[in-house]
Amino acid sequence: MKRILLVFFLISSVSFSQRLSGYVYDKANKEPLFGVSVYFDGTTIGTITDENGFFSLSGREGETSKSNYKLVISHLGYFDKQIKNVETSSKLEIFLNPKSISLKGVTLKADPFSREEKLKIFKDYFLGKTGLARYCKIKNVEDVYLYFDVDENILKADADVPIYITNDFLGYELRYNLQDFFILFSRKTLDPKEVVYAFRSGTTFFVDKKGRNDYFEKRRSNIYDGSIKHFMIALYYKSWEQQGYVLRGRSGRKIKNNVDFYVSGGVNEKLVSFDKFLTVRHNRRSSLLELRDPSFVVDRNGTISPPMAVIFKGYMGDLGLADALPDDYSPTINIDIGAKR
Repeated sequence: MKRILLVFFLISSVSFSQRLSGYVYDKANKEPLFGVSVYFDGTTIGTITDENGFFSLSGREGETSKSNYKLVISHLGYFDKQIKNVETSSKLEIFLNPKSISLKGVTLKADPFSREEKLKIFKDYFLGKTGLARYCKIKNVEDVYLYFDVDENILKADADVPIYITNDFLGYELRYNLQDFFILFSRKTLDPKEVVYAFRSGTTFFVDKKGRNDYFEKRRSNIYDGSIKHFMIALYYKSWEQQGYVLRGRSGRKIKNNVDFYVSGGVNEKLVSFDKFLTVRHNRRSSLLELRDPSFVVDRNGTISPPMAVIFKGYMGDLGLADALPDDYSPTINIDIGAKR
């Protein structure tokens, strides 16, 4: 079987206590825009602009950390805008650039596969392969454009509008703005065994349909336990053993110290490095992490930087949007931060 690589961006957490407000305008004519979606990426925190282009939103109370959130401004017919390091104490003036007419329907070479064939494998790598995908539905799947590049053996996906997903298992609705998606095959085929590399990136807004319902809270906690975010937070606090993770390095030796596994840094970020491969076992599920850079940085919210520094395989590599939880979700699982080290 060919080696399968799955890369995706981890979304950073939101934590701010002040109300954020501002106005959104058309950059070409400077007119205010009504109905623009404004949200913090990967969270349930969002709103839309009024007839004056005005928006106002606030998040959960907590310590302000500029590096921990990204504001997304999205409107049909315009290019999305993303703002990092948002100053919550001042009002924003945001200008969106109009899009030109899309020509995605025009292809230069014949596509050898049917839409049904392409859609099947797209869903596997978009929603994930853990089994939760069967509880999810892409409500506007007809808006997803799929094309197989016969020269590069790559399946590509795009969408001019947000992709809307319902997740009946976790009780969320997702609005996903697809930025990039492709699957590289070793030859001209859609056989999953020939997948070499898969990549997905975009921004996400969650709508919580169930709230703190005990039934759904148990499901969400179970999904969080063993997730990439849970594991990375455990790395940050050096509490992976307390959280039930067993780590083995390239030699196969169990990792208990910093001899072949390095976690060090300041209060807000930690530098992580290991010898190329790291095997992670948790609750009888196994994952393999492949380090592509000499090291990466993880913050206390479990966010990796740079995001492509680590390749996830096994269980963590099978995770998709069907397994996604919002960053402002507070699990019932306790992360033992233990002694400050």
